[in-house]
Amino acid sequence: MVERRAAFPSRYRKAAELWWAVVPVTRTAWRSHCGLGHSPWQYDRYKAYNPDMIPVSEARKQLADLVNRAAYRRERIALGRRGKKIAAIVSAEDLDLLEALEDAADLRLIAEALADPANKKSPIPWSVVEAELEKRA
Repeated sequence: MVERRAAFPSRYRKAAELWWAVVPVTRTAWRSHCGLGHSPWQYDRYKAYNPDMIPVSEARKQLADLVNRAAYRRERIALGRRGKKIAAIVSAEDLDLLEALEDAADLRLIAEALADPANKKSPIPWSVVEAELEKRA
């Protein structure tokens, strides 16, 4: 572990100590440990604040593992970019359930629309619709 000293006034020292307790190594220590030209320093900081979300850049490296976690362990994995959730990896069963819930909600809205007296007009004949479509094309 690398020695760290907080270069902050005393009122910020506690916050700095908490920060260093969350992030275990410094940027240079991480580079020397991994032998990489780049550092996932921002990912470490991100992980400290958002443990429920995986950055897309990390997900690319671990895609097979994440898919297996979703498929076999039934985990729901949130992917994020710049601190915001943008996508998720879910199992096929969860996707089927979500689609069934959306279909049920759509059917309920259709039934409500058909029951509304304002929608009791006579239907538009196909010839009128076809003529209008030909005008637009």
